[in-house]
Amino acid sequence: METVTMHAERKRLQSVVYYSKYIYYFFLFVILVILQFNHALITEQTEFKGRMEQRYGKLPSFVWCESCFFLQLDTVIAVISIPIGFFTLCCVLFSAICASLVSFRTLNSAAVRWSPKTKAIQKNMLVSLIISVLVLFFFIIFPLFVFTFVNFVMINSDGLAYFMILMMEEHGTAATLITFLTNKLLMKELKNIVKCCGKKKSIQGSTVISM
Repeated sequence: METVTMHAERKRLQSVVYYSKYIYYFFLFVILVILQFNHALITEQTEFKGRMEQRYGKLPSFVWCESCFFLQLDTVIAVISIPIGFFTLCCVLFSAICASLVSFRTLNSAAVRWSPKTKAIQKNMLVSLIISVLVLFFFIIFPLFVFTFVNFVMINSDGLAYFMILMMEEHGTAATLITFLTNKLLMKELKNIVKCCGKKKSIQGSTVISM
């Protein structure tokens, strides 16, 4: 009875993952359409920044660069796009969490006739993938949250924008580094490569000395 219940729960989670994936695709399409309407509002902001400077005082120097833009919350498109964007991200996280639960339950299921070593390898790879995805999301979502927050609160920091942009640019590097650090197979292969390179250098050095 317990096995049947676990199987039914896993089926439900699989259905949730399946449908949430298509919900994400739908809202992603909506976001892309909204971005087309928001393009002019994002790229042409000199006049808007001038009005902000008249209202709030002198703006920091980095604000006037083309890469720095504000969400014009007085427009209907911007008001609609922000909640839809965050809802889309929530769909991704929800789907990823459900998929992870399904994967863990499948690995722990008695129906999977793998050796303990194979299961341990698969679990390690799954954990490594989850951690790298979380790091990836953090390096993207946190700067976006900060950029959204500064539309409501003025933060006088010349380096904040550059640091947030750096985080977004290096999200792939951080995720790759975390993957190497948490994945035992990759770490083992990396150590083997380093050892092989060290042996080749020592052999070449001894050959030169003997000559």
